[in-house]
Amino acid sequence: IRPEVNPDYVMDCTKTSFPDKFFNLIVFDPPHIGTTPKNKGIMGKRYHGGLRASEIRELVRNASKEFFRILKDDGFLIFKWNNHDQKLSKMLSLMPEFKPLFGHKVAIRTKHASSTYYVVLIKNRKKNRR
Repeated sequence: IRPEVNPDYVMDCTKTSFPDKFFNLIVFDPPHIGTTPKNKGIMGKRYHGGLRASEIRELVRNASKEFFRILKDDGFLIFKWNNHDQKLSKMLSLMPEFKPLFGHKVAIRTKHASSTYYVVLIKNRKKNRR
């Protein structure tokens, strides 16, 4: 938690205290760079206490289940992802509760060969859940 952000709520995105079907829209920007011993760059320093790649996948999987619960039936999830360590397609496969509508690549970094995307997803009423 970065103090300069000054959040209204501080809680675990995988288990919130919000009631069912509360939101129309959720914006989700999870950590996307896994922690490794060599990750000593600015991102590693800024987000100390980072997660391993497997922990990031578990976070996205569990958060999507919670978002399904707290989004209204035709609610939207905007998902921001940088494919530095893990492909966007892999991350979207972890969220079967949602159907991608469209996405947009907003940045490309050539130094680390990665791209940042925003993807708009809609709550899947068929509940294709695991």
